[in-house]
Amino acid sequence: MRATGVGLVIPGGLPHLYRAAATAWVLGTASEGTFGFLRGLGAEAVRTGGITVPIAATFPVERIREAVTPQAERHVHGKIVITLRAGDQRAVNGGTGRRRLPSCRNRRAPPGRPNSQDTVNRAGGRIAVWAVVGVLFALLPLAHWLLRARATPFRAPLAGALLLWLALILAVALDLLQPRNETELYLLYTPLAELAVLLGLRLERRIAGPRTERPTGWSRAAGIAFHTQLALVLPLTPLLALALFHEADVPSAKALPEPPPGYTTLRTGQGCGNGSGSTCWRTRYLAAPPGVPTAEAADRLRPRQQCEANGWLLDRRDLCTEVSTDDTTIVYRVLLGGGL
Repeated sequence: MRATGVGLVIPGGLPHLYRAAATAWVLGTASEGTFGFLRGLGAEAVRTGGITVPIAATFPVERIREAVTPQAERHVHGKIVITLRAGDQRAVNGGTGRRRLPSCRNRRAPPGRPNSQDTVNRAGGRIAVWAVVGVLFALLPLAHWLLRARATPFRAPLAGALLLWLALILAVALDLLQPRNETELYLLYTPLAELAVLLGLRLERRIAGPRTERPTGWSRAAGIAFHTQLALVLPLTPLLALALFHEADVPSAKALPEPPPGYTTLRTGQGCGNGSGSTCWRTRYLAAPPGVPTAEAADRLRPRQQCEANGWLLDRRDLCTEVSTDDTTIVYRVLLGGGL
């Protein structure tokens, strides 16, 4: 039996497991075993009370037609439970009279399929490797500057600026800061850091003169890696920006501000139009403050209506805010159109 509209209450300790499995799928390592692992994880969470499954109604097996009707009409807000009599239960469970549930422990993968736990472990290992590679990639401009720069007035200030720039990116990655356009910030980090290092080296040469010795050891290795990074990033950054920022997309949740005090958020939504030049939006449906008519409350929000660029440098798509009403509800919407 399949019910529609089932609600799940997931505690704070479980979401990271689901995110890990989703990441495994993105990396191309998810298989049917991974989803089997998730099914087993969900069964175990239900058994231990970690997930609460609401029961909409309970019917005896003789009233199964009555139980199916609300499901077909999609009016069910929870599970429909069919109770079996003792004789029916023994027949279903092989005559034992006991309820047998599949265990998610010590479950072996079928021959030719990877074990679900091994799949998640491999995904976690790949995530760790890519995290290390990303950190080294981000540190490369700073490392190159510290290994190549000589004792000039620019050495310490530029190193401090690069550290602050890196700290800003880490704060965004860890959700300590929430800019409106994270993607643009990530795209800008490496080319701006590299250009700052090139400018610093040029100023250093003008002050201290040309170098008389050739770099060796770590300095030489960092220089080769830096210039390789430079050759890759400078041409790829505008291409990636063109690919990411030329079409309409659902605005970031951070672009939809919280309502002023007194307004109540009823629900949120999002969507996109069809065809060329389409627009996507994110919507917040608000109730007016107590004692204030809906139209008047909407007028108070209208000064917030504006259009501006979605980013600072690369993302020039129009991000517009509009306020309207549908007689009883204030519709507060942020729209993001395509760039071309």
